[in-house]
Amino acid sequence: MLYVWLIVLIVFNLAWLILVLFGLPGDGLIVISTCLFAWWRWEDGVFFIYTLIAVWYTTYR
Repeated sequence: MLYVWLIVLIVFNLAWLILVLFGLPGDGLIVISTCLFAWWRWEDGVFFIYTLIAVWYTTYR
């Protein structure tokens, strides 16, 4: 079931990436949706906390 949710996350992130191509703020939505997914599925260990911090920092610096 985890792989299904990862595919859903990829689809959402691709949709946010398309927003970036049109000049809309999709990069923040990518970070927010990934962080929310990591928080929701934290016990699965999909993302490492330092990776999320690095992505957040590089997007919002």
